Amino acid sequence: MNTSVTSLLLGVADGQSDTSDEDGDQPSTAQSTEQVASVDGGAEPDCDPAELERLREEVAELRDERDRERERADRLEAAITATTETMERAIDGDLTARTDIAAEDPAVRELGAVCDELIGEWGESIRRVQEFSQQVSGATEQVATTAEAVREQSREVNESIREISADADRQHDHIEDVAGEVEDLSATVEEVASSAEEVANAAEVSADRAQSGGEAATAALDELDEIEATTETTLESVENLADSVEDIESIVEVIDDIAEQTNILALNASIEAARAGEEGAGFAVVADEVKGLAEETQSALDDIEGAIEAVREEADEAAADMRETRDRVGDGRATIDDALTALEDIVDDVEEVSGRVSEISNATESQAESTQQVAVMAEDVGEISEETAETADDVAAAARDQTSVLTEVQTATNTLAERTETLTESLEGFETTRGAADADGTTIEMWHAMSGQKGVLLETLAREFESQYDGEVSIELTAKGSYRGTLNATLNAIENGQPPTIAQIFEIGTKRAMDSGGFVPVEDVLPTGFDTGELLDPVRSYYTTDHRLYSLPFNSSTPVLCYNRTAFERAGIDPDRPPETFDAVRTAARDVVDAGVADSGITFANYAWYVEQWFAQAGQPLVNKRNGRGGDATEAHFDSDAGRDIFGWWAGMETDGLYHNPGVEARGEARSTFLDSDAAMLVASSSSLADVQAGAEDAGFELGTAPIPVAGERNGLAVGGASLWVPEAIPDSRQQLAGEFLAWLAQPAQQARWHRETGYFPINHGAVDTLRSDGWFRENPHFETALEELLASSDIPATNGARIGPFDTVRTLVEEAYLDARDHGVETALADLDAQVERLLENYRTGR
Repeated sequence: MNTSVTSLLLGVADGQSDTSDEDGDQPSTAQSTEQVASVDGGAEPDCDPAELERLREEVAELRDERDRERERADRLEAAITATTETMERAIDGDLTARTDIAAEDPAVRELGAVCDELIGEWGESIRRVQEFSQQVSGATEQVATTAEAVREQSREVNESIREISADADRQHDHIEDVAGEVEDLSATVEEVASSAEEVANAAEVSADRAQSGGEAATAALDELDEIEATTETTLESVENLADSVEDIESIVEVIDDIAEQTNILALNASIEAARAGEEGAGFAVVADEVKGLAEETQSALDDIEGAIEAVREEADEAAADMRETRDRVGDGRATIDDALTALEDIVDDVEEVSGRVSEISNATESQAESTQQVAVMAEDVGEISEETAETADDVAAAARDQTSVLTEVQTATNTLAERTETLTESLEGFETTRGAADADGTTIEMWHAMSGQKGVLLETLAREFESQYDGEVSIELTAKGSYRGTLNATLNAIENGQPPTIAQIFEIGTKRAMDSGGFVPVEDVLPTGFDTGELLDPVRSYYTTDHRLYSLPFNSSTPVLCYNRTAFERAGIDPDRPPETFDAVRTAARDVVDAGVADSGITFANYAWYVEQWFAQAGQPLVNKRNGRGGDATEAHFDSDAGRDIFGWWAGMETDGLYHNPGVEARGEARSTFLDSDAAMLVASSSSLADVQAGAEDAGFELGTAPIPVAGERNGLAVGGASLWVPEAIPDSRQQLAGEFLAWLAQPAQQARWHRETGYFPINHGAVDTLRSDGWFRENPHFETALEELLASSDIPATNGARIGPFDTVRTLVEEAYLDARDHGVETALADLDAQVERLLENYRTGR
């Protein structure tokens, strides 16, 4: 296409050259025509008329040709003007502009057509880029949504595995208990086996005794038969005696009757003797004797009757006793028969029991052996259960790692979405200009993560520095989208041998940058007159290792507590006495919510950087080895008193509805919640103070700032932000020039301007003095609040900042740990966090 344009222009030039002299004056043909005209109008030429006529005709033709060339030149000029205007419109962004040249001249038409084709293809390219940007934006949104869904599912899997791990632990404990019980059971079974053998022996003895008892019962039964027979005989004898007694009683009755008659006769004889007188005296004596005998007989008969009665009664009693004995003997025989039958049954049962006891004894011995095997198997199962629990812990850790990776993917996707949006809005992907240096100049390539107004200001500063070198130096800035992206891109470029001259690396990338071995300590490339002692102590300490400054602090920040003074007053809180401790924040938040002033008391993003600052305030290093500054860290200290205070307060605030959780690293969402008066307090970065201050003014409430709240003691803060590094592979000449640029950026004038327009701290005392002398802090006291908090920091490992290789992943784990602390308890979450971080530290050490 450019060749066509060139050919066209060359063709036009060739057309013009036919009528122009070497210096570009009027056409030589016209000059000849004028000469001919002067001849025609002046003296007579020295030629014949025919020649003169021919010359006149030639002059006329030349004049016509001149007019045609002039008209063609005018059309060409108009076409070029139209083309220029159209191109300018296209450059300004109007890709619908067209020349619309409808000339008869093919060259002019071709010029317009080529221009229109150029703009058309340019517009088509832009449309394709826009479509691609929209597709990337849509795909990024979908990926972000999917990543979030997968992250949530991963968290659910993590929860399930956590439960499985806990169940496996409980199972292991139960199996240990079962193993113990089985061992006890085994011992008991052995005792039962021994007892069963004793029972078997006793059963045999019982069987023998039962047999003997049966034989004795049979003998007793025979004796009872004899007793029954004897009793029956005796009963018959007694009954016969009774009959005899009855016969005697009959005889006695007769004798008694005779005695009574005799007595009556004796009485009559006595009466008759008395009548006879002496003649009857002898008879009277006989009568008296008879009477006496009769009376004695009567008396004897009475005695006999008494004796007979006694005999009869005794005989009756004996007969009754005999009958009772007979009945009892019958009952006894029946009982003995039953006993004998029972004994026979007992003998049979004892024999059967004896056999079964023998079987039980044998089975018990076998069971004892089996139980012992079960005990051994229970021990094996216990070991397997323990291995299962350990495996479940490993799987749970892997699931947590997966969740962390997904969180990083989501963060990277969000960054990609932001960059895609920027591409859609500005199409900055088309690089139309390069540095101002000529072919013999030097280009300083700087990779950074600044965007928006901060990126614009950095570009402005670069151009100002370039202007000092009259085009001999060019600063080429390339935004890499994010801190993580800039670090990874730089390390990859170093490995590939194509690093930038300067790289902006965030503070937590310090150890990875140092361990890569790809950078030179920045103090080695700074100009000789540069005084590192002018740097603010906390800032210099963070980037100094082994007494050497490895990178130049550039954009530094700390967190600050912002609060709505208007809301405080409405809730009855003194706005001049903002809360300084966790407990005081809880009290103020409760007052705000109870008063209905805001939905939540405080908001801040689930951002690990804030956790790091609270650890610094507590004087608690994140890892061992002097917070990683004395060598590669091996232990994590999140599960500490400081960690429990921080996470316990944080989770408790959300549980009680006093803290609004905007999400992981959702700093913009937290800021919006605060500016919308949905929360009365906000923890934010000092670099965002300008936006917060402007937002508060727009929202119509008075802003207050204070140091961030702490659990107890206050030791200071660890600086955040980023610093500037120079790769070692850069030629010395460019390293020297990079040092000049860095030193220029660090000058008080540039640092004061950088602070005013971005909110980042000035890095040196000279800039602070400039800002104070200009009255900046008097007019903007909120910025001084954050600065003074940093300057008051103690010089201890906790505030000097941690040196952790996989620091960015650790931050992801910390952010995930808060969710675990909220859902499952602080102790479990922090114990798991330490285990995960220590595993990362080990992997970093072994994989480096």
